[in-house]
Amino acid sequence: MDTISTKRKQLNDKFNKVFNKFSMKDFKEHILDFFETLSWSTIEKAILKFNLSKRMPDIAKILLEYTKDYSDEELQNLYYNLVTLDLVLHNSRRQWTAVLMKQGTNPDRVDERSTDEIAKEFRREGLNVRMNIQLEENILWIVLVLIRRGRHSAPYFIGRHTSRPYLFYSPKNLNPDVLKTLVSGFGYRDHKICKLNGKNISSLVTMLNGQRKAAVKRAETDLVLKNTVADCVRLSQGLDFCQDKVRSVHAHQMLGEESFKLETFTVKADNEWRGLRTVPEAEDVQVNMSLQIKSKNIRQTIDEMITAGIIQQPYPVWVKEFLTSGKNVINMA
Repeated sequence: MDTISTKRKQLNDKFNKVFNKFSMKDFKEHILDFFETLSWSTIEKAILKFNLSKRMPDIAKILLEYTKDYSDEELQNLYYNLVTLDLVLHNSRRQWTAVLMKQGTNPDRVDERSTDEIAKEFRREGLNVRMNIQLEENILWIVLVLIRRGRHSAPYFIGRHTSRPYLFYSPKNLNPDVLKTLVSGFGYRDHKICKLNGKNISSLVTMLNGQRKAAVKRAETDLVLKNTVADCVRLSQGLDFCQDKVRSVHAHQMLGEESFKLETFTVKADNEWRGLRTVPEAEDVQVNMSLQIKSKNIRQTIDEMITAGIIQQPYPVWVKEFLTSGKNVINMA
């Protein structure tokens, strides 16, 4: 009996933790649908009866009272439904790692039936899994839980693009064997973990698409660089880089029109000072350098840095690489 009550307390705690991630709007528009016989008017009556507020922690108390006759399995199902909803509504709160899947055998079928193939792959590996899935626009969201001897692992969160061979996962410590099985379940023989991570999956997709079109983008960016001299003023062609407005136009030309958000960008360099006149005494000395930019929107930040004259022409190579590499960690030779 003590074991059952302990398990129930754990389930209640997990329910509270995930439930309090939602807003009242989320509750009214989505979560109430999980309860067939519960309405908002019933909730309001309970609030008045027990002198509670309309805050989410108090709503959670009412729901736990409502579900006290649920079996442990029913309450656990409710918990995973909430976890899945949290993933769909709030996926931008997570840090996602991008994966490029390769050598597809049946890559085009991406729908809610795809998880059947994934489950088969895990069974072949001797693993039992639980999956909650939801298809939203161009992403198939999956909450994946490994079950060993009746124990549930912490959830893994997966986003599978429906028309591109891209997979995104969180947290970043996903077991390599689990990732390999996932990729196989989606019909691919191989994969590559990209040096690309961020919170906005649509922006990560844009970066990956940019990588696949890198040759075209590099040519376009090279053209802009070649047509730009290092002088501050170039009046013959109407360019005056002392003026913020002109620099802004040029930055927009450099960075393109695609809108995407990336939160971190890191440039690493391992090279010698050979030939750099500013530090002649450092010739033949190996130098390791790292530059990291953090912002809610790296692309916008670089745009603003160019406009403000912080980044000046001739522009460093990593500015061009940022647009074309499809990654946010770049190693410069």
